[in-house]
Amino acid sequence: MMLFEQDTQVGDDRSTGEPWGKRLWLTLALVAVATSFLLSYGISTWPMADDEVPTLVEMGLLHVDPRAFSVPASQLETLPKALPVWYAFQRYALSLVPSNELGFRLPSLFCAILEVSLAFLLAARWRGLWYAVGLAIVLDGSQLFVYLAQVGRFYSMPLLLLTLTLAVIALPRGGIGMILATAFPWLVTTMLSPRRTLRSNSEKRRLASAAETASFITVVILTTS
Repeated sequence: MMLFEQDTQVGDDRSTGEPWGKRLWLTLALVAVATSFLLSYGISTWPMADDEVPTLVEMGLLHVDPRAFSVPASQLETLPKALPVWYAFQRYALSLVPSNELGFRLPSLFCAILEVSLAFLLAARWRGLWYAVGLAIVLDGSQLFVYLAQVGRFYSMPLLLLTLTLAVIALPRGGIGMILATAFPWLVTTMLSPRRTLRSNSEKRRLASAAETASFITVVILTTS
């Protein structure tokens, strides 16, 4: 008698993931609401951090001597060129919110809430609701993640885009579609990035960044549909 005989039939005919349905969407809504409360708690009770103020200077919303910051003075000009997607999104978002500590931090908070919601949805489809709820608790309970969500910088957007990228990679697809999904955003970034073109004024830089953001979202939607 084999003590460690494996049952090859277990798990072959059923999936452990949560199917699409009302229970999944209702739980996702509850997780999004709870995440919004946890990540935003106390967000306006502490002053602007040292690396938040340079963001406003980089976007031209605040005029301060670059030598007043701990970051290199050259960063104030080069960072928006290196992160066109974030700065295009942040400029647009800040035009819709009040100009105070809470308003400046809402774009980062929004990306963090989307990150937790997306991670929950992917985990639920893969391993079930309880697994997904546990993952959401880990994210919402991480002090580092809460801090990054409340700082008005770009930190939460790379986490969101990384999760989107991993979701696209995990899809049961391949071939030329995945090559295009990877190459097209890079090509648009190379062609439209302000540091690679002759666009000098801020309006054209915003158009270039907005075009890159739209192309990335379009590729993700087409690839996952």
